[in-house]
Amino acid sequence: MGSSTRISGKDACEALADFVNDYGADAKGFIEELRRSHRTIQQNFGRLMVCMLRQWALDFERNNYDARNEATCRLAAKTVASWKDCDDFLPYI
Repeated sequence: MGSSTRISGKDACEALADFVNDYGADAKGFIEELRRSHRTIQQNFGRLMVCMLRQWALDFERNNYDARNEATCRLAAKTVASWKDCDDFLPYI
């Protein structure tokens, strides 16, 4: 997929879900490729992760989780709580 190709949020989520829904998913390979990507892409991905962590923390606060994602939501809540004195704004440069 080229850099000029537009993909919907739904399609991107489905592709990522397909990737992580495999116990043998090559997480190390994914991380290594992301590390090699353009620094702006890394920043944008970081922004996406921060937004997702904030959402999982909110889900934990609202008891909107179950045993399948409780550990993720709990960790996100602890992580986000530690940011209270941090500026987590990630600019698009």
